[in-house]
Amino acid sequence: MFYRPVCLVINEIPLIAIWFLLTSTFSMLPLLVKDGLLLPYVVTSLAFLFLSLYLLSALERSTEEELRLGLYRKHTQHWLPKLNLSRIIKWKFWFSLVAMAALSFMSVWLEPPAKLPDLFPVLVSVLSFLHFLGFIIYFNLVQLMEPQRKKSPKKTN
Repeated sequence: MFYRPVCLVINEIPLIAIWFLLTSTFSMLPLLVKDGLLLPYVVTSLAFLFLSLYLLSALERSTEEELRLGLYRKHTQHWLPKLNLSRIIKWKFWFSLVAMAALSFMSVWLEPPAKLPDLFPVLVSVLSFLHFLGFIIYFNLVQLMEPQRKKSPKKTN
């Protein structure tokens, strides 16, 4: 279960954690359709998205500091001084949700071409892979660029 570690950071980086959890559920779409679980997938995904954005205020808590992009901004401000990273991530989030919804709709309602019977499961896999690649890069950058915390002195009695 690869989603459990992300649940630990949902209060710290809510938008990215929500995005990752929605993507991980979307990546199982071909299996969910095959097992007849499309309706529970749609209902739980939409409920999770609504409640997460509403209760965690993920879109309001997506400044560069809260997304932990401060050091990244520091390194890129010379080349891209007016780039708003938090706005770009919000747009990517919404574009990603639209792409996942469209591909979910097409997987269920459209027939794939006869020459490409596995077109929609492959597209789901490719889109999910691209998301997961982006997440691994993001989480590694956040981990590596975060300033080291000072060690507290050991208490001796």
